[in-house]
Amino acid sequence: MLLVTGSEDHLSTETVHDRIALALPDAEAQVVPGAGHLLPFEKPFDPARIIEDWLSRRTLMVGPGRLD
Repeated sequence: MLLVTGSEDHLSTETVHDRIALALPDAEAQVVPGAGHLLPFEKPFDPARIIEDWLSRRTLMVGPGRLD
């Protein structure tokens, strides 16, 4: 699981994301500096880059009924 928040997000804080990541197997928390709660609108390329990087480090199963 990937958790992404902004460093200035006071509703979904870095601390909360870190705690969730520690509680879940294979979870990872990332923080976008200078972004608030509307992260995808404030800095759309940062979360896209983070998600792309996260996905590239995963082995996705390929085949019928799976992600290609």
